[in-house]
Amino acid sequence: MSAVKTNLNDLKELFEGIPAEGALPDDVQETIEEAEQLIEQLKIQVHSIGDATAKSAALAETRKYIAKLDEVKRRQLMGGSAAAGAGGNGGGQMGAEDERHNNNMARLHAARNQLLESERVAGETLERLNEQEETMKRVNANQKEVIAEQKLSDKLLTRMGKWWRG
Repeated sequence: MSAVKTNLNDLKELFEGIPAEGALPDDVQETIEEAEQLIEQLKIQVHSIGDATAKSAALAETRKYIAKLDEVKRRQLMGGSAAAGAGGNGGGQMGAEDERHNNNMARLHAARNQLLESERVAGETLERLNEQEETMKRVNANQKEVIAEQKLSDKLLTRMGKWWRG
């Protein structure tokens, strides 16, 4: 339970560093990645809590932080992150275009990272499904073998019964 509390406190501190409105900090991607790791750990740790009330409270807290993380990701994709400066070109128009370009590039990179993560998860899921399919085939083959042996046993017992009765 103490590991759960520690992770919840760590998440609280992470999200306190992100403003509710306005520009996101430059290191928001690092914060997102750290929050994702902490949430994954929490999901695993919560299942080890024996007390149903404490488990329910921890799950609710975890869901709250998942929602906050989703909101930060959405803001990042929508261009809420602080972009690098205009680059010293002296032109206000060009600086705004550079900033817009940097924001768009940041969104594209974030979207690409999410796509890669989705592909990774899909690959892992496919592997697990293939393993489960193989397991089901083995179970089915074993079941057929047991049924065949049971039929043979029934047949032999019937013959033995006829022989025994005379």
